[in-house]
Amino acid sequence: MASEIDNQAVNQSTTGGQAPDPHVWQNAANGAAMVKVIENQLAKLAPKKANLYKQNATRLTAELTQIHTWIQSQIATIPASNRKLVTTHDAMGYYALAYGIPIERALQRLSTEEKPTANRIKALVREVKASGVPTLFAEVAINPKLIEAVAKEANMKISDQKLYSDSLGSQGQRQIPILKC
Repeated sequence: MASEIDNQAVNQSTTGGQAPDPHVWQNAANGAAMVKVIENQLAKLAPKKANLYKQNATRLTAELTQIHTWIQSQIATIPASNRKLVTTHDAMGYYALAYGIPIERALQRLSTEEKPTANRIKALVREVKASGVPTLFAEVAINPKLIEAVAKEANMKISDQKLYSDSLGSQGQRQIPILKC
């Protein structure tokens, strides 16, 4: 499916930027394109239910189109000079491309279980300060204590909203509310 999506972001941290970024769902317009592919494939597998698939796809595509527009309008409220992102790893390429937020850098090698040591915090504080971002965003899958320690040392605030960079949310949670985070 992802090969049929326009505006594919590429994970620049791997072998010369050749590996596709698997986070295609972070662009709501890509989600809508995937819905169409899924609808068509399901209709081929179960033609008697094609009308149901079409109805569901139409509803879901409308929701995704609405959220895509909403995200764009929310991003437009951020001054252009503040539209930059520091993430904990290269996973926001589709989002950055779709919504015009340059990724300043990725704080590589952060694990979900990493404990904040003094040297590690000091190094991350330097990176964050060098980026000039006004706010830090914690990711759902990363140990919050580390980003909290970095924010405290860098005298920066952490957004109340967490990023779902490697997660579609908890089991049973729909993609659309996650995109609003």
